[in-house]
Amino acid sequence: MGAAGSSGAPATGGAGGMPTAGPLDDVLRVNHIQNEGTHNSYHVDTVMLIPQWNYTHAPLDQQLALQGVRHFELDVHYSAGQFLVYHVPVDVGTTCSTFIECLTVIKTWSDANIAHSPIFILIEPKDELDPEKIAGHYDELETEALSVWPRDRVLAPDDVRGAHPDLRTAILADGWPTLGATRGKIAFFLMGGTSDYVTDPSMASKLMFARGDEPDPWAAILKLEGPESDEAEIMQRVQEGFLVRTRYNGGNLDYVQTRIDASLRSGAHFLSGDFPEMFMIPGGTPSRCNPVNAPTECVNTAIE
Repeated sequence: MGAAGSSGAPATGGAGGMPTAGPLDDVLRVNHIQNEGTHNSYHVDTVMLIPQWNYTHAPLDQQLALQGVRHFELDVHYSAGQFLVYHVPVDVGTTCSTFIECLTVIKTWSDANIAHSPIFILIEPKDELDPEKIAGHYDELETEALSVWPRDRVLAPDDVRGAHPDLRTAILADGWPTLGATRGKIAFFLMGGTSDYVTDPSMASKLMFARGDEPDPWAAILKLEGPESDEAEIMQRVQEGFLVRTRYNGGNLDYVQTRIDASLRSGAHFLSGDFPEMFMIPGGTPSRCNPVNAPTECVNTAIE
């Protein structure tokens, strides 16, 4: 079992399905949290000749409830008007076969555990081997997301940008919304296809955050996957207010303690890997106060 304590599930919330407020909900912000997640979160072993692909994750709701997972990575393919979730055409094992199905599993768990800290969905367009490409269909991807998660349960770029001209300016000036304003919500981060999705650098009216580098005006969530080599930069970006995703294990499914230690120490917010049954956020309930930028009064139990 992961870092989820006795059950991994927060309190279900108050009357009317509203989240129960935590003691520091007006103090803690989204970027004051460090949590764990899974890489290729849907993946089921189909006995491939490539050893790195021979692993199976629990269904998404079990990862939430039993393993302390609070962010997922979904590989998405466009086919015949819908979005499918699997790795690549020769590695198709998955616990949820469509984007809508995956989101529905998460939404069902969320509705029953509405006081959870925000869940992040990292979306990777994986269509380099597909006859149909996702480019030109991102509006449809947003529509599918909203068919499961209503807009008032989504943390979107407009909710962070506010009156500022772009996300980067908003992050550096005001930071992220509070934990209290984001309990029970989901956020989407598009890890590829930026040139097709970012039609306006302000990201106005977009549902998903998009991958960028720190100078980009749409930069809000950064991907720095070498926790040892990137540790200094990760810490700097965390201190500046950006959210950072890193990998606590490498592409060879190696479980190296020095890499894990660097991931935790760096303050990266999203620690993704392939061992949720083994990896633990130290002291997490299941997440913890960020070691780099959380306010001194933060305690892990105030998150969930």
